[in-house]
Amino acid sequence: MEQANEGFLIIPGREYPFLSDKQVNEYFIKWSMKGRLNVATFTFDHMFVPYKADSFFTGFFDSPSVQNALTIPYTKTIVKINSVRCTLTNLDAFRKLSSVTHECGKIKTRLDDVFESILISDKLRECLLLEDSDSYSIFTEKEREEFLFRLFKHICIGGEICQQEDEIKPYIDTVRKIYRDLICVQKNPDSKAIEIVSYVYEVRVYVSELPGLIF
Repeated sequence: MEQANEGFLIIPGREYPFLSDKQVNEYFIKWSMKGRLNVATFTFDHMFVPYKADSFFTGFFDSPSVQNALTIPYTKTIVKINSVRCTLTNLDAFRKLSSVTHECGKIKTRLDDVFESILISDKLRECLLLEDSDSYSIFTEKEREEFLFRLFKHICIGGEICQQEDEIKPYIDTVRKIYRDLICVQKNPDSKAIEIVSYVYEVRVYVSELPGLIF
């Protein structure tokens, strides 16, 4: 697949249920995340092959239709990508959070601390952010690399004026809805197991004339 920046077209009107979910939107406002998580869907008139992901994303962000849809104000960009692990088909990994919550589901509190300008006032944030804490080790590095875990961490930390939840359930319920809408699965014809067929990437976009990240 050659780099082909004219092969992308946005699909207008594609709906993602979590974006119109009343409860999710209320949480997004509370967590200072309203407008911070955006979704757009595009078609591509070639076959995507993972080993050519670099040229795919370079072509994607150089495409006029993509730049217009995503309001990227520059025509030439520098793209850096990292593949993100995405294998989890359920939320069983989060059962480990029982060690940072009470039996009723309430998140355990702790003395306040600050990490990179983020207030750490409960065991959940301690588990997610403080590598030298005992609770950090309840998740393996492989689990932390998962797209599901990254989504969960993102909504738990929230924005600058995030109002934290006292209980774990709102975070679990919300990440379930988001993950379900973003990931495609299918049944393996041989094993009959449900498998994820989506590819997930972390993408950073730069402009050569500017010093910082633009997207």
